[in-house]
Parts: sequence; structure tokens; C-alpha cells
Amino acid sequence: MAEQEAAAADAKPHVGPADFIDGGEKETEIDVRLSYGIIERFSEGLYSSPNKAFEELVSNSYDAGARTVWVRVPDDLDPADAYLAVIDDGISMDIAGFEALWEIGVSPKRPESGPELTNLERAPIGKFGIGKLATYVLANQLTYICKKGSRYLAVTMDYGRAHGAMSDPTPMSLDVVRLTASEAKTSLINALGDDALLKQLFGSKAVLSWTAAILGELKERGRALERGRLRWILRSALPLSDEFTLWFNKEELTSSKADGTVDWDFTIGQDDAALENWPYAAKLINDEHGPGVQLDSGIIRGKAQLFTETLKRGKSEELGRSHGFFVKVRGRLVNLDDETFGVDVELHHGVLTRFRMDVDADGLDAYIASPRESIQESAALTEVQGYLLNVFNRARSVRAKLEAQGAKDLLAAAERVAAPPPALSTMPLRRVLRRALDGDSILVELFGLDAETSAAARDALETHDALIQRVVIEALGHEKPLVRYDIAKRAVVVNSNHPFVSNYLGVHGAAEPLRMVGVTELLTQVYMLDEDIEPGLVMKILNRRDEFLRALAHIHPRSAPVIARALRDAKTHKDELEDAVADGMQILGYEVTRIGGNNEPDGIARARLGARQIDGGSTDYSVTYDSKSSKHDAIQAATAKTDALRKHREKYDADYSLLVAPGYEGDGADASSIETYCTNNSVTPITVEDLARLVDTFPFRTVTPDSLRTLFTLRTPVATRQYVDEVLASDPLTPPPVKQILALTRELSDRQDAVDVSTLSTALRLTHQIDIPIKPLTAMLRGLSALAPDGLWFEADERFALNASVENVIAELRATVGPLDNDVVGAFRDELRNGNGTE
Repeated sequence: MAEQEAAAADAKPHVGPADFIDGGEKETEIDVRLSYGIIERFSEGLYSSPNKAFEELVSNSYDAGARTVWVRVPDDLDPADAYLAVIDDGISMDIAGFEALWEIGVSPKRPESGPELTNLERAPIGKFGIGKLATYVLANQLTYICKKGSRYLAVTMDYGRAHGAMSDPTPMSLDVVRLTASEAKTSLINALGDDALLKQLFGSKAVLSWTAAILGELKERGRALERGRLRWILRSALPLSDEFTLWFNKEELTSSKADGTVDWDFTIGQDDAALENWPYAAKLINDEHGPGVQLDSGIIRGKAQLFTETLKRGKSEELGRSHGFFVKVRGRLVNLDDETFGVDVELHHGVLTRFRMDVDADGLDAYIASPRESIQESAALTEVQGYLLNVFNRARSVRAKLEAQGAKDLLAAAERVAAPPPALSTMPLRRVLRRALDGDSILVELFGLDAETSAAARDALETHDALIQRVVIEALGHEKPLVRYDIAKRAVVVNSNHPFVSNYLGVHGAAEPLRMVGVTELLTQVYMLDEDIEPGLVMKILNRRDEFLRALAHIHPRSAPVIARALRDAKTHKDELEDAVADGMQILGYEVTRIGGNNEPDGIARARLGARQIDGGSTDYSVTYDSKSSKHDAIQAATAKTDALRKHREKYDADYSLLVAPGYEGDGADASSIETYCTNNSVTPITVEDLARLVDTFPFRTVTPDSLRTLFTLRTPVATRQYVDEVLASDPLTPPPVKQILALTRELSDRQDAVDVSTLSTALRLTHQIDIPIKPLTAMLRGLSALAPDGLWFEADERFALNASVENVIAELRATVGPLDNDVVGAFRDELRNGNGTE
């Protein structure tokens, strides 16, 4: 029997001191029964982040009665010899302490019977006996160097040596070595380097006892510690005070607080008394610890503040928050990342980000979950949450009253735009503008700020000028958004070049509602930003909304054959022909802005082709277009007024001019007048019939704005007709795999969201082994959407979506293609016949 025990002892894993321990004599061995299953389950499952696990070490120092804790986190955690350390001047450990240290699930701080173990009369934070396993999350090796009385001891735990199941842990042996003061100092220098801290640990003025916990052989999560985030956690989560100071490397940390102008202060137990209809008026107390409220679950104390500006400030939010509820139990924050503490305040996010409430609620201690990052559902938790919500609602009322007192903006009465209440205009706009001036890059872009306008904005904010004095409609450029704010003019500017505006601006009485839409659009942007929605997300939403507004200007969807028919039917009707030409250019793939009016072109069509691969320059181009209806088969050359068309092109800085008419006098004759006029003024003449043929044919041929550029270099009706003839005579496009395209689009779409062309191309290749490069697939999709405009949607040659079921889209395609000649549609009709297996 003795031989078996000796053999088992020899097989027992034996852990000596870490390599950085200098010298020392073996004092004893301590036996530890610790299985891999235990440490893995209890450590990695408990701590949400390496930062939180590291905080556990500092909490242990607090419970040990430390007055000062020194944290060491090197700049570079990747080297093999990088070490983390927490050193404190609390009650240290002797051999008995080392033995008790590894009793998992048992805490001497909170025994099942008898009084709690306290140091410096502090209520201990720890109570589960599992906090020591936090180190397993960070490192493979944990070394303690301790001074207690005149003795220096060191012991190392190697987690890699622990093995065995939870039900049958294998014992391991840890060497405890005794060090001299010189050896202890050298050991710390080996691991952490020499700095001023050592003067407080050694020498005539050294603290009486101290403990150094040093983590080595860092794991991936240990190397992932974020210094800025960790610093914030330590400042926010621990009870820093004159009785407990914390040094992070060479910086003394102070408790996390919010900075800014305070609009409202509220002290729990003190300011409750002044509130009307306050449900806690009978529960106020004021004892030796100060004012508070006696709830059934215990006394709560603390303070709430409402700030003028948001406390969410750019990159600092990546490190930690300054807003919301900060609930501490026995001095330790229990809702590190839960800004609401489970209180239902989602509908008032703009208030929450300006609100901070620090609360001590020790009565919740009995309900703390083992990770100490949450509170168990209970009547006590609900009671505390109810109190916090009442205070928050008071803050919300205060903010509403403050906004109502702001200076009102007066929008021009002549424009008949009612002056909105300041809470809906002045106040949010003022706050967001101030954030832009503070350097938020996306907001700077939104407001179009530069040195001059920034100075004007600062002047307006400092003098409290009315920020919205009028709403105007001015040209800002086709690419610009529907509205922008002009701080110099104190005006909301609606972009007359925006397709949505230009499409309706000529309609009698439309200017006033367009101004209303514009000011609402601007304030909607401001509201989202004022509610602290992330600016990048706001810009994404606004861009998608802008795309939709541009799409609304496209009248109603019509197929290519319908538009071609409309062109032919409108030869003798001015307005109808103008609309039909715009529809024709649009379905050919151009972005169309309808203009019209005296001394103006009918519109401008823009081709968005992207950048050149060689020099990065743009390949985009634009065309001003005009139509001339006539009750006769042809218009006279003088009626074309090509000199006016040239001026239109120059006015809008377009590249080409297009003239569409039923026919041209002298068409086909040598040296005709129309050829002379068009050549002299660089105008491309095309007949209504030829444009209609082009529209009819393009879904089945390689016709794109890129390929059509050649058309606009032609100067005679004969030349443009020959161009269209060549297009019709060219080989039809390979019929697209309609069934597969539609089925994959439906599969890839999420709640009718659009699918990128590149994604669809990849899916066709991987799923059906159909290899269609992006450009040909783009042409196919453009053609399909032109044939089934009700069932399909294709935007900017990039995104494709279904507006109906696959079966209905196929039915629409077949109905559109049915009447067309075979020489136009080629084999396309056969593909549709096979699309759902029936004629």
C-alpha cells in the first residue's frame, strides 16, 4: 500500500517556481486537486472579456484590505516574456493562505455561518470562491510573490498541468519557495523591470505586507487586453477613494465621471422631497452615511445628472461609456456594459445619452450572479429598476421643459411654412451643429463645413441666432442630396437639381410642399443624429432614402415595348413626347433629370460608367435632350433650333446634345440643311421611330450607355438610323437563365432586400455552374427589368430584386415578349417557355 501511494506521488504533476524567480529555498509543497474541466467551465464561462477577468484580480486586492494597488500592463503583450501584474499592499498570504487559495467554490470572505471576513471594515465583494480562476482566461502561468511579516514566499501555478474530469480531478503539487528580500526584488525586476514601485515594496519605508500576482505565458485572450478599455473598467467598476487608490502603470486612476454642462442634479433621498406625487416620499432617510431611500430590498443612495450635450463622444465610446445607469453593489459596478440596467428607456435614447445616474444598491448583493455582471430576476431587482425609471422620467421632463424655453426659429411667412416648436427644430439642430464643430468628420461632411462656414456656425451658436430663418429652393447639383443646411444664410436649401425636386418643381403650386418636404428631410437627419444613432448608420439610411426619392421621380414603371409604343404614339403631342423621350433614355440605362420650360432643355441624361482602370479618370458622360413634336412627318431644319440646343449643352456642362423628332426635312439628301445645322452645333438628330426601335431592341442586344456613346457623335438622321439598323442586325444576347436567376435572387434576398450583381454572379457559378461575368450579367438584368418593370427592380446597374413571385415575374416577361417579332427576341422566347416548364 505504501508503495502504491509513493508511486502515485511520483506520478503527480509537480510545478516548480517560474523562471523569473531568482534563487530561493524550497519551504514546502502544497497539494492542489484541480481538474481541467473545473477551470475551463468556471473561468471561460464566467468572464465575458479578458478585461473583466483582469478586473477580478484587482477586486481580490480590494477584499484583501489593500489601500493601494499597482497594475502593470506592458505596451506590447505579444512577446513570450510579456507579463501582467497586480500588486497590492493588503493582507498577504502565508503557506496556509496558499493552500486555501485553491479551494474552488469556497470563500473565506463569506462563510456559510459566522461573520464575514472584513479588512479595513470593508464589506467584501467576493463570495463565490471562484474569482481566482479568472487568471486562467488570461494566462497559462500564475505566480504569487508575497511578503507577510518578515517572510517572502513565492509559488507558481501552471494551468497546463491540470487535467482530469470534474468528478475526478488529479492532484498536483506546487513548490513554495522562501526568498530573501534581495531575491524577491530581483524576481520582480526580472518579470516587470525596475521602476519606482520597488521603493514602496522594499527598504526602510516599505509597506508591511504585499502580494504580487504575476501572469506569464499569456494566452490569446490575455494578449487581447485593451489598455484603454481596461483602464476605463478599473476606473468605473471599482470603489476608488482616499481609502483605495489604484495605479495603472504610472497613472493614478480616479473614479469615472462625466464631463460637461449639467442642466439638472438629483441626489437620492434629498431631492425626492421636493417632487410632487413622488411615490417614495415616505421612504426617505438621512443617517450617518448620508441621504438615501429605504426600499424593501435595502437602502439605495447616489446621484443623477442631466447634461446639455450627449455623453457619447466619438472614439471614447469604444473604451467605455459615461452615460446611463451605474449601479454598484458593495462598491463594485454590476452593469458594466448594460447602460439601461434593464430599465425600459429605449424610446428616449436621446435623453439617456445625456443622463448619468450613479447608484449604490448593496441590498442587491444576495441576487448577484456568479460572474458579478448581472443581477438575478427578483422582486428586489424590479423594485430598484422602478425607482431608477422614475428618476429617469423626471430627467426627461426637465429636458422637455428646457427645450420648450429655447429661442424659436421663424421661417419666412411668405413661404407659409409654420414655425415649429424649438424642441423639434432649434434645440436638436443646435446640438448636432455643435457636435459637427467639435470635429465629428461625418457631421462635418453632412453640414458641408469649411473654415468660413465653421466660423459662421460658431458665431450663430454663441449669439443664439435663429438657426432656421427661411427655406429656399436653389441649384446644388444633380449629385447632391435633396437638402442641405446653409449656416451662412440660416437657411434650409432644397436642391432644385435633385430628380425628385426637378420632376415636380414645374407643377403649379408644388414649390411650397417641396419646401416642406425639404425642411422635414433636414430635421429628420438631425433627429437621428440627436438621438445618438451612429453617424455612419445615419448616412447609410439617408443614402438609401435618397435613392428611393430619385426612384420616385421615374413616374411609374413601364416595360421597354410599352415605352417604345408611347414614343410612336406621342409624335404629335409636345408634352407626351417629352415624357416618352425621358422614359426612353431612362430605360436605356441613363439617370434622367426632367427639366423643361422656356430656354431650357427637356432634360439631361447622365451615364454612370465609373472610373477608368488605367488612369482612374471618370468615364461618365451626360446628354441634354430635346424633343420636337409635329403634326407632319418631318420638321423643318430651322425648327430644330440647334443653336439653342448647343447653348443648353453648354449651360449644363453636358458632353452631347440629342434631338428627337418625328422626321427631318431633307433626311437622306446630300448636304441637307439639317446636317449642316447639326454639324455646326454638335447635335445628334434621331427620329422618334429609330429611338423607339432602339428601346424595343435593347433588352435583347448589347445596348448600354457605354455602347451608345458612339451614337451621340453622329450628325445626320441617316447615320443614326444606320446605327440602329446595325444594332438590330447584331447577334442577340445569349438568353439569360431566367429560372435560375430569379430563384437565386429570391433565395439570396432578405425581406425583399436587393442582391448585388457580383453576389448573383458568384451564386450562379457555385450553385448552377453557370459562369456569367458581371458586365454581361448586368446587361441581362437591365434587360429583364425593362421587360418586367412591375415584377423586377434594378438600381444603378448594381442591385437586383424581385417585387413579385418568380411565377408572376415569368408571366410578366412572357406577356411582354409575346407580341414581339422573332428577329428581335431571338431565342429569348424559348428560354421563357422553359422558365417554368410550360408555354
